[in-house]
Amino acid sequence: MCVFLGSSLTLMQAPSPPRPALATEGGESGPEERGEAEEQKVPTIFRANLSSPPMFVDAWNVFNEEDEAGMMVLNNITRTEGEYAEASTRLQMWYDDVESYWTGFGGQWVYVCEYDWKYEAVASTWAEHGSEAYAYLRGEGHTKEEEGCYYEDTLELLLVGSFYLPRAINATVSVSLSYRFEAEIAYGVNFHVMTFYARAGARILIFTYVIDEDLWCIFLGPGYTLTHPLDVCASRTEPPYAVGYLEKGSVPSSDYGMEELTFQIPHDLVEHGNVWIGVGVVLLTEAYTNCTALATEGAQTVAEARAYLKDIRVEAVYEKKAFTLEEMGYIDMENHTAWLTAEGPAHHTIKYGVGYSRTWDEFKFSIYVPDYADTLLEGPIETGHVDGLLTGTFNTTSPNYMYRLLGLILSLSTAKMGAQADFYRINGGESWLHLYEVIEDEVTRQIDMEMRVHGPRWAHAIVEDWVKCHAWIRVRDENLNPIEGAYVEVYDGSGQLVATGYTDRMGYLLVDLPHQGIYHFFAYYGDEVGYRISSILPIMSADYVGPYPDWPDKGYLEVGFKRTGKPGGPPYNTVEIVLGSEASLFIEAIVLVPPLPYAMKWAKVNVTVLDENYTILAEGITPFNVSLSKGTYVLQAPETVLINGSEYRFIAWLFVDKGVVSTTSRVDVSMDRHVYAIYAQGFKLNITSLLSNGDMFANAVVLIIDEASTVVLDTPMGKIGVPRVVWNGITPFTAILPAGNYTLIAYEYEPDNYVLYGWLGVDEELGQARVPLLDVNLVGAKVNLTSDREVSCLHELEEGDPLLIVRSKFLDGTPVVGVPLKVMSMTYYYTHTGFYVETETPYEDYRYGSFVLEVPLVTEAGWVLHHWEGADWSLNNTAYVECYEGKLVWAVYTRTQPDLAGELGPTLASRLGARCSLEAQAAQLQLAPSSLPMWLAAPALGSLYQAPLGRRG
Repeated sequence: MCVFLGSSLTLMQAPSPPRPALATEGGESGPEERGEAEEQKVPTIFRANLSSPPMFVDAWNVFNEEDEAGMMVLNNITRTEGEYAEASTRLQMWYDDVESYWTGFGGQWVYVCEYDWKYEAVASTWAEHGSEAYAYLRGEGHTKEEEGCYYEDTLELLLVGSFYLPRAINATVSVSLSYRFEAEIAYGVNFHVMTFYARAGARILIFTYVIDEDLWCIFLGPGYTLTHPLDVCASRTEPPYAVGYLEKGSVPSSDYGMEELTFQIPHDLVEHGNVWIGVGVVLLTEAYTNCTALATEGAQTVAEARAYLKDIRVEAVYEKKAFTLEEMGYIDMENHTAWLTAEGPAHHTIKYGVGYSRTWDEFKFSIYVPDYADTLLEGPIETGHVDGLLTGTFNTTSPNYMYRLLGLILSLSTAKMGAQADFYRINGGESWLHLYEVIEDEVTRQIDMEMRVHGPRWAHAIVEDWVKCHAWIRVRDENLNPIEGAYVEVYDGSGQLVATGYTDRMGYLLVDLPHQGIYHFFAYYGDEVGYRISSILPIMSADYVGPYPDWPDKGYLEVGFKRTGKPGGPPYNTVEIVLGSEASLFIEAIVLVPPLPYAMKWAKVNVTVLDENYTILAEGITPFNVSLSKGTYVLQAPETVLINGSEYRFIAWLFVDKGVVSTTSRVDVSMDRHVYAIYAQGFKLNITSLLSNGDMFANAVVLIIDEASTVVLDTPMGKIGVPRVVWNGITPFTAILPAGNYTLIAYEYEPDNYVLYGWLGVDEELGQARVPLLDVNLVGAKVNLTSDREVSCLHELEEGDPLLIVRSKFLDGTPVVGVPLKVMSMTYYYTHTGFYVETETPYEDYRYGSFVLEVPLVTEAGWVLHHWEGADWSLNNTAYVECYEGKLVWAVYTRTQPDLAGELGPTLASRLGARCSLEAQAAQLQLAPSSLPMWLAAPALGSLYQAPLGRRG
């Protein structure tokens, strides 16, 4: 159990650019409790300031109250000229009586409210004898007559109500209403009439007004018009100077119905400013008369348009950051903080604020990230028709995106070492490596390096600097009792003596070493000798911050952290020497503790060590170690264990050489080795990729959704189930999940040039679906997980060149990067002309044809090529592949680290040869034998030089 805060915590800041903080705490278990070498004053907690996560707000208003008409945005503009013509308009708006009635169900009052607009345009003309006059009124733009009088009017935009939408990332608006339009024209003619014309109509529209930009956008185009406009017109032309009569008539028309519309507001409108959304009505009227009269009587034309609207509802669903400066009024760099230890999930504290508007009746909101353990759902919340701000804090957890940190010695003669961070699946972000020099339990030097991210699964850094290290050496006799006063020598890979000392009463010796690398350890006590070869690594930690993989544009929302001495991290430098033996095998067990996201904890498990004849050599409860002669050994772990009252089942071994997923495995002990047994509740779900020809493939993006934890949200499109992503990865990968029903979601066109056309091994295929928000096509399937399962994505090359993938790994499946690789066409292989590239694993390229691959038989770090996987043909370090549909090829290495002479580990005699030269130097200096170390003065040592290891001279 880790302590989150305490007086012992400090902060360590990495260099510019600003990096998340690393906190330290004391009190780690020592070697007696954990088998570790010492307590380290290095960071145990990683803290980071992350981006504010997405907040989804759903707000609505039903316009059923008086005074909810928000604003009048355009006014009449009139102008009249002329002596004989008159024109006028009249607009009136009122509510019908508000009808309220009791529903009788659930005690709810329902209000029915209608808005009534009447917009008249009256044009009358009087003419003297022998003269002409014109009266012209128009409601849809500028019109001017050549002679006579004219009247000009712009359209009137009437708002039923306005709805406020704050600055957002994107927004979807839904409008529904009932309407009725009425239009009528009437005319009266007296005596002689040349022409009259009248038109009336109405139209509903939706508009947006961006306040900050003073920008109007009226949606009248296809897809945005709620109704076809109601339009009625009539006209009549009489012969000039004809004797006429007075006639009155009308042409009525009406339209009614209910409309619903959902549309996406353009991103550039909601991103740059606060927006008003309006529901309005355009009333259109035109009236025109032209007559010549013998008397003073004239002619008149009237056009009327009326609109009735009710049941108006506006709803907007928009996305924003949970914490914004515009709403909160201040900047808080810690509005979203995360902390985690190397063992457990990440803990998030999220501050949020949502501003609400008086134009809303109610709203609700959610904070949602697919792989966060919890989703914040609040509402409905009544606004009281006042502006306000709702704030709060939300706590949840998410997976530790870094599941393993490896330290690898890459050279036996230089400082070159590698650090590799393995991720579940990432998409960008940044990862940093921190190396620590510790003297007397204090960090005296810290080196910070940015790690290079390799696609979705790995990041690595190459360390070229010498970093001081230290190691705890424990010496015990053949009965495993600690030896006090044992003399210890340490040699680096070149044979240089770098440290000596004597063990204390508990058999321990702490030695400071000049740098990382492969070291040889000798222990002497009387005529007994013990030897180890072991990798020594700096104390290190690595951290990661980045986006949720499918939301690369929403900022950094995920974190990861691993460190030395914790599950998934490199072990402490511990060398256990038992006199008369050659190597130590350190065995530990890790449990994945539910609920999701899992925490990683150390566990106590019974493990048996046997030789190749299945003779039991040792039994112990993890963590424990056993001293062995060089050779291959069998490990047996129980299928199930009971921990704190809960049953866990065996999942896999880490860092073994054979039998990774079996409780019985094999490990080659040619130097000190660390292995781990992994236990969990639930089952393994192995997900791979296959091509249509049956070849292994890779790079399908798969999300695993727990059907039992889907969150249902109300949106304008209806109720939508928001998935809870419990695992995600890039094929091939293995998920460890509790029993249950799961939905697998894969990207249809991932990787490029390929289409995922189906599944193998699933219970039900769900077909393909389009997700407009993500602009992707997804392919789904269902799996009922009640036992270990294997499922495959089926890919087919759709267009373009096939994908050639070359990767490297150890026998236990641990991926490793940076192995030198040559890729060449067959033409180049025979003629040295054509395609050729020198690169490193992992390698991916779209290439069509036949190719030859070459990797080193033995890497600079001493890893030995064991075999190829996925190649069509191979011989030693060369493989031949045919890439016509695609290909995944693995170069598989063993972890054996030879010495500079290329042996699988030095013989005792070759390493003890240095003792003779030391004795000769001592003689030249005329040192008395009694002043030499006990092992050098012992007369029986000479017979020991050629003795087989593990036997006494």
